[in-house]
Amino acid sequence: MPATFRGVLPCADCEGIRHVLDLQPERVFRLRREWLGHDLLRDEPGSWHIDPRRGALILEAGGETLLQFEILDDRTLRLLDLEGRHIESQLPYELERDETLAAP
Repeated sequence: MPATFRGVLPCADCEGIRHVLDLQPERVFRLRREWLGHDLLRDEPGSWHIDPRRGALILEAGGETLLQFEILDDRTLRLLDLEGRHIESQLPYELERDETLAAP
């Protein structure tokens, strides 16, 4: 840490949702999501932790779980569903590590 992960994840009613996830060593994050084809951009700060039993990265904001990702390796995160389960799909649900940190 720190680390930035990027990717465009599937969207039911748009071209995709661009994610930029900045993880800071103090266990805080900033997630920027942009709904492609819509005029919607959201920045969300919060805290993160790892569930070693499941190999999952958990993002929390406002006391609730925002997103969960399976840690595939040190460079790749894969989005999990709202209950923290694997999403069975051929669509790209991965974020890839970027060597540059997007936010200060």
